[in-house]
Amino acid sequence: MKKATLIFSLMIALGFANYANAQKDFRFGLLINPSLAWLGNDTENLDNSVRGKFGFGLVADIAFSERYSLLTGVNYMGRGGKVEDSDFAATYSSNYVEVPFALKMSTAQLDKMTYFAKFGGTLGILANEANSTFSQKGNIALPDGLNDRRAAGLFHTSFLVGLGTEYELRGGTSLVGGIDLNLSFFNNIRSRTKPFADNPTLRYNQVSLFIAVLF
Repeated sequence: MKKATLIFSLMIALGFANYANAQKDFRFGLLINPSLAWLGNDTENLDNSVRGKFGFGLVADIAFSERYSLLTGVNYMGRGGKVEDSDFAATYSSNYVEVPFALKMSTAQLDKMTYFAKFGGTLGILANEANSTFSQKGNIALPDGLNDRRAAGLFHTSFLVGLGTEYELRGGTSLVGGIDLNLSFFNNIRSRTKPFADNPTLRYNQVSLFIAVLF
């Protein structure tokens, strides 16, 4: 799986590089994404705990008009969280190679500052085996057949929305900062790695800071 993920990442990076050579309104840069992550669910008896995560990668800003552009790139992103009910607790942690696609809508520039909103989605492929740990409360034993490996699905898709600002530095370089909300569309955790009796839907959600330098 690691080889396939590496090939997938290299193909995307090469594609962006080739596109950059052919476009004038194309900016490329580096980013980091410190975040707070949790497991979204629709079950009332489950409590969530937030976990700190981190991501990094490459970002591409492809302009198609003065104030509109496509934000994309390739990121290595950590996701996870902890959930518990009255009987059991489970913690999940995964790393994904992700490709975001978002429409960026910017204001006019004022004193080298531009403000923007973005919305779109994210596609991800699992980069390594997901880690999971389980514990029981009281004298209740963990269910038989519980598996602590391959907890997360191979792919994930999520909704992305964010707000940010861009400050123009010298020579066309810009410093970009903002905050993103990323909500998974579907269940991300396999049934055999859930100790809970009702097999709840668990989705990788997070709020991230978006800090980038565009060249």
